[in-house]
Amino acid sequence: MPLGTNLIGDDAFYEANEGDSSHDRLFSKAYRRMSGKAGVLVQYAKSQTKAKIAKIATGGRQCGPTSFPRISLRRVSTVPANIGKEMWDDWLGKTIPHYEGKGRPAKDSGISWSAVSGERVNVRCGPDYAKTGKKMPSIDTLYECLSVDLITADCKVEDILGRLIDLPADLNDHLDERDLCGGVPLRWWEGCALPRILLVNVQLPYRTGPLAWGSHPKWDYGCSAVAIWHIKPETLQKLRRNDPNPAIRLFERFCRGPCGEYGGSPGSPDRALGNRRLKGVKPNNQGGLFKGIAFGENPDDVPLFPQYLMKHNGKPCLITNSGTIVKDNRGEFIEIGIDVRKFSSLARSMLYNLRDLLESATVQLGFLIQGTEDSDLPEMLLCDLRLHNCNFLKDSKLIYDPRSEDH
Repeated sequence: MPLGTNLIGDDAFYEANEGDSSHDRLFSKAYRRMSGKAGVLVQYAKSQTKAKIAKIATGGRQCGPTSFPRISLRRVSTVPANIGKEMWDDWLGKTIPHYEGKGRPAKDSGISWSAVSGERVNVRCGPDYAKTGKKMPSIDTLYECLSVDLITADCKVEDILGRLIDLPADLNDHLDERDLCGGVPLRWWEGCALPRILLVNVQLPYRTGPLAWGSHPKWDYGCSAVAIWHIKPETLQKLRRNDPNPAIRLFERFCRGPCGEYGGSPGSPDRALGNRRLKGVKPNNQGGLFKGIAFGENPDDVPLFPQYLMKHNGKPCLITNSGTIVKDNRGEFIEIGIDVRKFSSLARSMLYNLRDLLESATVQLGFLIQGTEDSDLPEMLLCDLRLHNCNFLKDSKLIYDPRSEDH
């Protein structure tokens, strides 16, 4: 997402979700200002598109491994003869290195990610949020980040867990005795109200025109930013005490809602987060919806960044029409897909044309469940991460997905 705004709608100003075109006038105003200040950069980015896509086809830039070796890749039994080894090597946790230093990495150090716990992201709080609009920093997160990857394939990459990769091991099996509760390991159990693993797959198109999506070979499958989180021991403690905070109660209800089945039909209506919308209720006033937040941490370091957009920095975006959800029958994981192709047209255009700005940016990305009633507030991030110096055209790795044989 472009630094300084999520560009797709927020609950404070737009009362819109990611697919709503009724606020394109706001994007148009921002786009005109950005074009005036960054026109040279935008034109250069457009002229380089073909060269960048060609670079991706050869594997793109690859990065070193992260520090989470327990995440493993499931390989299908037969590898087609035309698949090179560089496309078949394990990719999970290896396309974006984990930055463990303090502060922000150097601008020329390339893409990386780092862990964070809700810092600097404001969320709704009570009492009476509908009247006051009051917000406060998220006090923590319920899940910790394991890995972040940027991948592309000859098909749209989705339904990743259990199909392309195995579930990560339970990190709580390896806890120190000091982290145990009453001598009992704080590990996830079958029947737990919350999933052990949460995966979010943000599907980014490389094009913005009429060939941006579909099944035709000439259409663009873009890339997927895939992040995996594991439930925290503190979250399990609260569940065992049967005294969860409002954010846990919200996420419990969200997980009990309609979900697509693991290995089930891609056309199932239960997969669509848009079907959770209530008719006649503004999405901004409906609790239980999935939201994403992008917060740009260093706008002053980004060349030609338009200050006009700073007032929208860190505003949430409701994920409904663009969202899908799949859950396995044990409830051990939930996978959420966010298809940016279904965002409003101007939001997609701005994201694409200004993508080069992200190469100098640090963006905190977080996800949460929307609360509206006092009993569900304050909100709290489910999960988040910091992404540094990213260009989704140059940094994605080409992988083999068996579904590409169907296209």
